[in-house]
Amino acid sequence: MDRKDNLELWRKRFADFDSAKMPVWEWCDRRGVSEHSYYYWRRKVRDNSSPASGQWLAVQVAENEPASKSCGVTIRLGAAVIELERGFDITTLGQVVKVLETE
Repeated sequence: MDRKDNLELWRKRFADFDSAKMPVWEWCDRRGVSEHSYYYWRRKVRDNSSPASGQWLAVQVAENEPASKSCGVTIRLGAAVIELERGFDITTLGQVVKVLETE
C-alpha cells in the first residue's frame, strides 16, 4: 500500500471516527489501531489536505458587492468567516486556518 492509499484509508477511518462519537482511546481499541498511529495519521492527513501542500482552493468572487475602503479580503471556511485587512500577519492566518481545519 503506497502513501496515497494510506492517506485515503485514514481519511475513511477519520470519517468513521467522527461518526462514532467516542473517545480516541476507545475507537482505537475497538478497531485494533494504536493511538500513536491515530495521531500520526491525523497529522499527515491534515497536513496533506492543507492549502500549504500545493493544492488549489476554489474562490468565489462577488461582483455586485460594493467595494470596501479597507481593501481587505474575506475568507469563508464552512461557518467560519475570516476578514483580513491590509498588512495582516500571514503566520497568524496560517495558525487560524489549521485550527479551523481540525474542527
